Amino acid sequence: MNDLQEKILSVICSEQKKQGITTKNLAQIVGCTERAVSYWKCGERNISLRMAEKVLGTLGYELTIIKKEE
Repeated sequence: MNDLQEKILSVICSEQKKQGITTKNLAQIVGCTERAVSYWKCGERNISLRMAEKVLGTLGYELTIIKKEE
């Protein structure tokens, strides 16, 4: 799992816990399976940027990619 993946999943897990959203509810809200969410969280599968954006949006975040200044 790469650094970006870890950071995204860290935010997802902490916000999910703070907001009291179950894995099942999160999966239903974003339109995927509970198993998919579990796979992302334990590192068995990578979350796509499109799905990360959807999940983070559901939790009140915005995924933004910004080019580094040179």
